[in-house]
Amino acid sequence: MEIKGGLAGMFAFAYAPAVHRDDIESFQKSNKFPVDRKSFRIFPKTDARLAAPFFFIAPESAALNAAIGFDLLSETARRDATNRAILSLKFF
Repeated sequence: MEIKGGLAGMFAFAYAPAVHRDDIESFQKSNKFPVDRKSFRIFPKTDARLAAPFFFIAPESAALNAAIGFDLLSETARRDATNRAILSLKFF
C-alpha cells in the first residue's frame, strides 16, 4: 500500500473482497475459521450478482467490528462510490 502524505482524517482501513452471488454461501462457510469470524455472514441479503462484504477493518473496535460482513454494494450511494473509485483507480 502506497500512501502519499499523511493519514489525517482516516477513520478506518478495511478490506472488502468481491464475491459473486453463486459463491456467497461457500465464502461465508469457509471464512468462519478465524476465531473472530465464527458468525460471519454477508448482510443485507440482496439479489445482486456481486457482493463486497467488509472482511477486515482496523483499528479494532466494537463499532467497527459490527460492520464485518456488511455488503458495500448493497446501497446505491456506496455502490456508486465504489464503482467510481474502481474506474478512477484512486482508492485513497
